[in-house]
Amino acid sequence: LQAQINPHFLYNTLNNFIALIRSGYCDEAISAIKLLGSLFKYGISREDVIIPIREELEYAKVYAELIKIRFGDRVSFFWDIQESVYGFTTIKLILQPLIENSIQHGFNSDCMKGTIIIICKEDIDKIIFEIKDNGMGISPEILAKIKETLESNNNGNHIGIFNVQERLKLHYGDSYNFEIISAVNEGTKVIMKIPKTSL
Repeated sequence: LQAQINPHFLYNTLNNFIALIRSGYCDEAISAIKLLGSLFKYGISREDVIIPIREELEYAKVYAELIKIRFGDRVSFFWDIQESVYGFTTIKLILQPLIENSIQHGFNSDCMKGTIIIICKEDIDKIIFEIKDNGMGISPEILAKIKETLESNNNGNHIGIFNVQERLKLHYGDSYNFEIISAVNEGTKVIMKIPKTSL
């Protein structure tokens, strides 16, 4: 999964850098290139499977900043993070694939204004992550197929979601929860609950 940075995302990001340079926005291009370097640093160079939640959020925020460079005001990110979660750990690379999924499948219209809310909070014995978007949502039939795909261990066309859920299952066994809630024209919410593990 660490090597699975979407080639289309990388291609589009590099094209954005070229466009910035050609338009004379060299300082902005330099900042964007540094962001991409940070993305690789967090996502690829570190070999640890378990990382502090702070690092997972930092990686997701860098990815979100690169998305903002590409889409501008067509997409907005809001972060609702409970301070106490920073004392716990998570498996790495569980947020970015779900944010990417919201971008790819939730907002396929150039005129659509996308909003993605990332929540991380502490429960009694769990850490809860939520990724909510105001996108097109998913029909009951397609949502049923996605859930069937996740349960059957056949990733189909939903590689990002499948990888996240599969890695949660491999590491946490039956002590994690993964839920997708969606309706047409009402957006999509993915909820992950993992056991509390202190730093």
